[in-house]
Amino acid sequence: MSKVYQLFVCTSHKPRVFGGGCCSDKGSENLVSELEKLIAAYKLEGKVVVSASSCLKNCLNGPSMMVIPGRICYGKVGLKDLERIVKSHFVEGKPVRDLIRVPTSSLLG
Repeated sequence: MSKVYQLFVCTSHKPRVFGGGCCSDKGSENLVSELEKLIAAYKLEGKVVVSASSCLKNCLNGPSMMVIPGRICYGKVGLKDLERIVKSHFVEGKPVRDLIRVPTSSLLG
């Protein structure tokens, strides 16, 4: 059986603290719908499950996503990054290193 990935996309609505904002303020809800289209286009249904998530404690790096297995955290993800993540991480099995952002402890998360 092939590996199944769970992709959590933070769509949390948090108050703006010190100008940081939350992932939702930074467009994460658009990422969910676009990811679903890409998963279908690459015929990865059943291999990649995309879920909207509450806070991933990575607010300063938002929009944030986490891939399980592996607990790979992507941050500062934009629409332009999604196809590269889908192709590299889910098709080729190689995380996109330049988009990995380790969650930081902050007042925002």
